[in-house]
Amino acid sequence: MGSSALGASGRYVGDLLLDGFRAQGAKEEARRQRLLRAGQEMAAALGDLKGAAMKLGQILSSDPELLPPEMAKALTVLQRQAPPMPFSKVQQILEEDWGPERLDLFAEIEAEPLGAASLGQVHKGRLHDGRRVALKVQYPGVRDSLEADLGHLKRLLSINPVANIRKQAGAYVEELRERFLLESDYLEELKNLEAGAELLAFIPDLVVPKGIPELTTDRVLAMEQLDGIPLLDAFETMTQEERDRIGETLVLTWSGSFHLHQFVHGDTHPGNFIYLEDGRLGLLDFGCVRRFEPAMTDGFLKLLVATWEERYDDLPQLYSDLGFGRGQVKQRPDVLRAFGEVGLTPFLHEGPFDFAQWPLREGVQGFLLENLEFARMVPPPEALVYLRVLVGLRGLLHTGRCRVDARHLAMNLARDRLGFTKPEESA
Repeated sequence: MGSSALGASGRYVGDLLLDGFRAQGAKEEARRQRLLRAGQEMAAALGDLKGAAMKLGQILSSDPELLPPEMAKALTVLQRQAPPMPFSKVQQILEEDWGPERLDLFAEIEAEPLGAASLGQVHKGRLHDGRRVALKVQYPGVRDSLEADLGHLKRLLSINPVANIRKQAGAYVEELRERFLLESDYLEELKNLEAGAELLAFIPDLVVPKGIPELTTDRVLAMEQLDGIPLLDAFETMTQEERDRIGETLVLTWSGSFHLHQFVHGDTHPGNFIYLEDGRLGLLDFGCVRRFEPAMTDGFLKLLVATWEERYDDLPQLYSDLGFGRGQVKQRPDVLRAFGEVGLTPFLHEGPFDFAQWPLREGVQGFLLENLEFARMVPPPEALVYLRVLVGLRGLLHTGRCRVDARHLAMNLARDRLGFTKPEESA
């Protein structure tokens, strides 16, 4: 069931994306309603399936420009509230994993879930000692459905018209399999929470909830409860100054952890962010975390430095060193420069960059139409999580209408890691 539904969803997404470009002559309202219905149907199907299939829906809805807006809006339900499992099943899992002694530590556990996500749902609880906790309980059968979902994805990649994607299909699926297996082990997520709290402590406006080891198993994760409202809701009433502060916190969190610590929280969909009562940002769900080799994290900075210094002839080798195009990038320097002007715009812009005014989809479409051979420059499997983060982060900054001096922040990182001298410092 999971495999066939994922395949149907994938084909439907492809058809709708094409239709979004071709339906210029159709009646706009009819098109809007059709896309909205399609998004609602897909959200229901992916939400019921949970696991890898539902994660696909969350990724697709994380950036408002990945899909037609009507469809993306319908899929945003997966960011906040997926169809929950019955509380009786939650109680059964807690009894099996904890036993009566640990259950007796609780004064109450709320039956209504605080939220439901791709691999599990969250319930509020209160211990007899007064501590308020959040319990993430894994859906039954998540790991069993993983192989079927990934098997179908591998078949889709294996018939892709781009040869380099076909050749990388096995490596891509293996990378995703490793991520999902780690994400489904809540003991592993507990370690990620502890590491994240330590490595992200340099960001003053960010809060990582503390895990509770004595109440955590491979299917139940216990952590402190953070009080606040979903970030998307908070954006609706924020001043521009607050938007910009949160935007800078978001960019610092991912650029700093990636380049300074080779550590990335890989799930930037909006449901993982809470705007706390004191104005700080709570970061949830450390299931999908990836660690990188310094050669890769520094390699992305070297691309930026070469672009800032207008050393465009170095770009093919720098992309090859990172593993793009299976390590054999043959695009001309001027093509790679043009791609950078489209995809790296915030890091080339002097001063605060307004993410709400970044027409990325139109820019990418125009670039690809003029440079069809660029499709061969597929990313290395190790970079999939990082690239997914960039998509989700751009979507958050776009939705929040944030203005961030991304170039300044990136230049500081390049100075710290590579000894890069900023133009104003060398003058």
